[in-house]
Amino acid sequence: MGRAIKVRTAQRSKGQGSVFPRKDNDGNPTGKWLAQVTLKDPDGNKVFRTRTADSEDGAVIAKAELFAQYPDGLYVPPVAAGESAPGTIGALLDEWSAHYMGDVAGSTADSYRSQITVHLKPAFRDTPIAGLKVSDVNKFLRTVKSKKRPASTRERPAPKRVRNIAKRDFVAEDLSLSTKRLIRKVLAMALDHAISEDRLSENVARKAKLPKANEDNTKIPIYFTTDEAKQFLVAAQGDRLYAAWVLQLHHGLRPGETRALSWSDIDMENRILHVLHGQQRVVGKLIPRGKTKNQWSVRDIPISKAVLDILKAHKARQEADRKAWASLFDVAPVWNPDNLIFTSREGAPVRPETYLRSFNMTRDKAKLSKEATPHTLRHTCTTPMVERGQTPLLQIAKLHGHKDLSMLTKVYAHLGKDVVTGQESVLSDLLPV
Repeated sequence: MGRAIKVRTAQRSKGQGSVFPRKDNDGNPTGKWLAQVTLKDPDGNKVFRTRTADSEDGAVIAKAELFAQYPDGLYVPPVAAGESAPGTIGALLDEWSAHYMGDVAGSTADSYRSQITVHLKPAFRDTPIAGLKVSDVNKFLRTVKSKKRPASTRERPAPKRVRNIAKRDFVAEDLSLSTKRLIRKVLAMALDHAISEDRLSENVARKAKLPKANEDNTKIPIYFTTDEAKQFLVAAQGDRLYAAWVLQLHHGLRPGETRALSWSDIDMENRILHVLHGQQRVVGKLIPRGKTKNQWSVRDIPISKAVLDILKAHKARQEADRKAWASLFDVAPVWNPDNLIFTSREGAPVRPETYLRSFNMTRDKAKLSKEATPHTLRHTCTTPMVERGQTPLLQIAKLHGHKDLSMLTKVYAHLGKDVVTGQESVLSDLLPV
């Protein structure tokens, strides 16, 4: 009797999927057919996806549909709205920002989180960590635009008066080169964390190139001329923050450093101002005396007698505010517990919004450019120092809380050769107080 020979069909190549009859728990055919494909999740684990059909031909079609649904062979598990699947860039950014951002200033941390929320996660939320390419980051940096931020959910008191201000339509614009550089930096730091845990072999963000800046995308700092600075200070006479504007104009303090100043930071006898803190807002909470922008921002600044006299007059006014506040209560609450130099009438820290609003009112009263911001006063202090030339640039950098000359040469390059050989002049001789 001859032996039956079993003919073996050609073996399928890996990744082609399979079609086979469906069986019940006892191993008997049910009359249905199954289509199955093998995928991988973002962590590289195998995942099987199947579909049931009434016939073998129907299962073949179902298999083709599965391949069309997962063209890259990647299965990303469904997640709750707003969350990112494990193994994706979105999940990595969440993990890094929550646990591995490092010891950075609160305002810096908020800035990093803002870039993640507004730009990086919308672009790369579902991208597998290992699937991100240099070309993807390059294309993103070329095309990323400004985005309309969602309306604040913070409860605000009803306005005392309603102003009819025409709302402008939002127009997406190309981001500045500095913003794109910051976005790339945040992505690179998150990818560095993945490399440290052997989840990635190279950092594609560090290989990515920033696009060439357009002429209108290169920002030149706005600053007041000497005459404009005089106009501003004349318009500021009588303002509660007049002394703050004087400090910024004469000594180049950052707005947050100015708002964080305490009376204990001033050595009246030796006329020295100790810059030790910066006002911060971390996750919406105001910190009156938080960290400075960086370690080099902690510095001592000599102040002139004229500026000291203005501060003394401001202190007398503040004391009058305190007495007027206390007279309203049988037992007055603590007034200005941080002993801040600049407060509201109620002794509360001056919030950034209040500071900006007061500046804008003074700026408009002086009929100056509406592009000017409180930071304009810092630039106004630095620019004549660089232009005039009496003290080395390195000393100017230290007086303004910079690590080295790189920031000065980048921001004030429009001043030409004076940036390289620049010296400082005494601003007390330039601006009235």
